[in-house]
Amino acid sequence: MPRKRSTKVLQDEAVRLDLTTGRGRREVADSLKVRLSSLQH
Repeated sequence: MPRKRSTKVLQDEAVRLDLTTGRGRREVADSLKVRLSSLQH
């Protein structure tokens, strides 16, 4: 089973995707295969 990525890594990647692609948080969460709530702080 693959190891889960850390919350910090996920948040950093989500911010990068949100800023560089212009997609919304929901789309970013879907592309990272995580729940939207896991990206909120």
